[in-house]
Amino acid sequence: MTARIVETKIKLPVANTVQLPLFEQKDYQARIQLVLDRMKDEGYDVLMVYGDREHFANLFYLTGYDPRFEESLFIIDSDGESILLVGNEGWDYSEVSPLKPKKILYQPFSLQGQPRNSSPSLKSIFEKMGCKSGKKVGVVGTKYFSDMEFDNHRFYSDIPSFIIDEIRLLVGADNVINATAMFVDGETGLRHNLSAKEIALFEAAANNAYIGYYTMLKSLTPGVTEAEVARNVRFDGTLPFSYHLVVSFGRQAKLGLASPTDWNRLKIGDYVSINYGIWGANFARSGMALHDSRDLPKEAENILDDFYKPYFLALAKWYEIIAEGVTGGEIYESVRFMVEDKKFGVTLNPGHLIHFDEWTNSIISKNSKKRLSSGVALQCDIIANPGKPYYGVHAEDGVVIAGAELRKKLADEYPETYRRILARRDFMEKNLGIKLDPSVLPMSDIQGVVFPYMLDTSIALRIEK
Repeated sequence: MTARIVETKIKLPVANTVQLPLFEQKDYQARIQLVLDRMKDEGYDVLMVYGDREHFANLFYLTGYDPRFEESLFIIDSDGESILLVGNEGWDYSEVSPLKPKKILYQPFSLQGQPRNSSPSLKSIFEKMGCKSGKKVGVVGTKYFSDMEFDNHRFYSDIPSFIIDEIRLLVGADNVINATAMFVDGETGLRHNLSAKEIALFEAAANNAYIGYYTMLKSLTPGVTEAEVARNVRFDGTLPFSYHLVVSFGRQAKLGLASPTDWNRLKIGDYVSINYGIWGANFARSGMALHDSRDLPKEAENILDDFYKPYFLALAKWYEIIAEGVTGGEIYESVRFMVEDKKFGVTLNPGHLIHFDEWTNSIISKNSKKRLSSGVALQCDIIANPGKPYYGVHAEDGVVIAGAELRKKLADEYPETYRRILARRDFMEKNLGIKLDPSVLPMSDIQGVVFPYMLDTSIALRIEK
């Protein structure tokens, strides 16, 4: 049976702010134990987890501390002894960590020109943590590599060379291994195995972020500036931005990641892009500034049938195939008709994994054998940018895959969270015609919604089968 894509009337929900779950020392200790188990399995004597302002997520996952200006390094040995190295301005702020780790002031992590005369050397710190000839040390940055990039790829790391060089001098270059996959491998990474409490955190993040995102969408009117729309985001700082806020119109929107300006005003027919992400949640929509089909410019009069409807069909197929145990290759195959047709302008993976950082990894690629496991959070993120005259369309939201046991635990421990998730599943089926596998937990109140007319959020696309 051939699917038919039609316009439909919807009513977007109005959300209320919910409180974020509080993570305590025992939660971080449980994560530390997971790391110790992996260290034993992989034969590491010492693990070093690097973090800075941009590359904070693995460090924060273990400690609850994210460097605000400086570098930082968390070191743990196979017996569970650990220390946290911080710079001058991290010394006080690192008390935020519920883990309450032992700390060392390492002033070279501080900003340039600040005092550096009261710190032990890296060599002495590393030696005290057991780094000596022949010991196997895992280093965790943000990326790991494959033989596609380097021969002997496991010896390459993205953390600063002044740290790596010192470790190699102590234990030998062949004993320093990139261990980042321990955290972010697309199938086995520790951060891709959410607990019920972590799901509740990400759902609360998405719920609260939606409030500002909804307000920004509703503020789109001809003549408004990007900055005026952006001021409606209602960002409260409880969870930081995961990237710069994007509100852009016309030629600014074609830049992809442009920040709002106070001079660019919205015009009928403009390409519009609004992207808003905080830790654990991300929303993105792009399309054309139209009230209805009468606003379509002559050169784009066929955009609905040629572009928006095939795009929504791809979204529907994506959502209906994802489930616990499905491979990334199977997901890719479901949307291959769009991804591999150059007229749609899709250049990145049609979806990726998410955590505190907006993109941790992606298993969604041609012939990928990696499977979605219970506890993984991922984004439906098919970015189609064919250029003139259609420019682009993008509808990105997050889901979590949860097996029956994890769903029951979530429902028992966080019933209001689970109630909101079930309401979203019901919305998608009744309003959009998208039926989800039981393992799929929608995080967004506009999950799967494609607005053919960005100035009228009461009209969406629906699949009829």
